[in-house]
Amino acid sequence: MDKVLLTRQDLYKLVWTEPMVHLAKRYQLSDIELRKVCQSLAIPTPRSGHWQKVRTGKKVTVIPLPSEYNGESEVDLAKYSTGRGTNQVADSPIVLLQLEIENELKSLIHVPAKLTNPDTLITAARENIESNNRKYNYENIVSNSSGFLDINVSINVLPRALRFMNTFIKALRARGHFVQVQSHTTYVVIREEKIEVLVREKLNRKMVPSKYGSSAEDTPSGILIFKMGNGYSAKEWKDGKLPVEQRLSLILASLELKAKERKEQRIASEKAAEERRIRQRIQYELEQRQEKELIRFKKLLQLAKQWRDAQMLRDYISGVKQQAISSDTLTEEVNHWVDWANEKADWYDPTVKRQDELLDGVDKETLILKKSSNYYGY
Repeated sequence: MDKVLLTRQDLYKLVWTEPMVHLAKRYQLSDIELRKVCQSLAIPTPRSGHWQKVRTGKKVTVIPLPSEYNGESEVDLAKYSTGRGTNQVADSPIVLLQLEIENELKSLIHVPAKLTNPDTLITAARENIESNNRKYNYENIVSNSSGFLDINVSINVLPRALRFMNTFIKALRARGHFVQVQSHTTYVVIREEKIEVLVREKLNRKMVPSKYGSSAEDTPSGILIFKMGNGYSAKEWKDGKLPVEQRLSLILASLELKAKERKEQRIASEKAAEERRIRQRIQYELEQRQEKELIRFKKLLQLAKQWRDAQMLRDYISGVKQQAISSDTLTEEVNHWVDWANEKADWYDPTVKRQDELLDGVDKETLILKKSSNYYGY
């Protein structure tokens, strides 16, 4: 690893900007080694619970860098590097977050051998099971009623399941999250995102002889399972090389990353929906303007046609009059007709708009009389 020179002031700013675990990984150190470097430079580091408070928006105290110091003013972190930061798997978000949780919560994620100081949700769940008349309701599996934690295990595994969930709930709250129970479903709420969770015991199925041949029978296996989510996106952790209790930091990290992913997807979906609404509004407004413009244009075209027809009427009237003059048949009756015809042309001409009592109420576009009544009295 090449030299990584940092001044004492720069390193102080870094350790108060992001968790020590993340910073150590970036410079290929262990968090213990990085703490030793800070101690050698008299650099104060965040106390336990500091980053939990930052995430939940609580007020935190930043310890100032001591001014009375006579040691080295800079450090080469490459001298302390173990090369751990070159492992891409170890540097993955899930591993880094898991290490951060283990570093911050420490003993809080250790599931005790005995249930102590149970959370109110755990107490309520235990009392509900104990008071349930159908205590062994299906193949010796106990479960809670609506409104209680979703736990489905055998009576022998129940104490263990309660201890696990008690530690899980307290660790969640220490990370600024909480558990919510709605009807028969239990949710973890992280960053306003709700993720369904449950604890169950794996059942072993085997075929047993029956009156009609054979039938399936499920029996408790003793294997505890923690499930996150539902459907195709569900994920489970179960007893294997490690019991579920020793995978609590991984479960918590997975839940937090899932909540982050869902929030990012929700924000992206809301942004896309808003952009779609904006495009639809712009298109609607454009269509409204287009429709109004088309109405205005049709009106203009109709007026132009009326003006042209009015001009055609006047040409015709003039032609009739000239013919009468040429043939010496311009009588008083013809003159009256010419005057009448010119008045109608002026009434029809949109540039003149002459009033005509008898044609009042006639639609000039269709030349249809709009009758106000169907009754004619004599």
